[in-house]
Amino acid sequence: MTYRFFTVDDSRTVNEHAGEGSPASLLTSTAIGVFRADPRRLTERHFDIHLAASPWGTREVIFRLPGTDFPLPLAAQYGAEAWAVGGHSLVAFRTDFAGRGAKADFPLERLAGVRAALAAGDHRALYLGWLALLGHPDQYGPDELRELAEEFEPPVPPGLNAPDAGLRLLAEILCVDARLLRAAAAPAPARRPGAATGRRTVAALLRAAARECGRREAG
Repeated sequence: MTYRFFTVDDSRTVNEHAGEGSPASLLTSTAIGVFRADPRRLTERHFDIHLAASPWGTREVIFRLPGTDFPLPLAAQYGAEAWAVGGHSLVAFRTDFAGRGAKADFPLERLAGVRAALAAGDHRALYLGWLALLGHPDQYGPDELRELAEEFEPPVPPGLNAPDAGLRLLAEILCVDARLLRAAAAPAPARRPGAATGRRTVAALLRAAARECGRREAG
């Protein structure tokens, strides 16, 4: 496992990094192999951004936000894990689709703007986290794609079609499928009189992928 940490405020000191007793003032730290501390507890107490990456393709990104007023049920709506501790709110995103041996040396300092936006009520990172949970359409058969298309699709936040550098990096870390992201960010079609509300753009792409996959299997 590889563990990386970043703190926006580098004035804090860390006494428990990797289980060592000597104080250390850290902006970032990387450990590969045996890690003698609990990474989540370390993030809760000392760091603002954390990335854990396994050699078998799992990645987890945790943001620690100031204050405890972040809407935890909203994070759950997008499939993200969120909790409050020690005067902070923490939001965790996860993917299992990074692939074996994928790199983990991402510049976490570039995610500082994503953290600030989350704290300010920008939900685009939450939607990226939801897309990451879907994985990649090519990894599924037609029946699985149809099941995914019927799952609840959370609201698409405004501005998803214009992500900044931090959001693009988060999408890269979480291995968000570019086709799903383009579908979600596409302009909403004009509503016909009496048409149902809601975009369901990702669901439409998944249904199309299911039809194409079915044709390939039948041919």
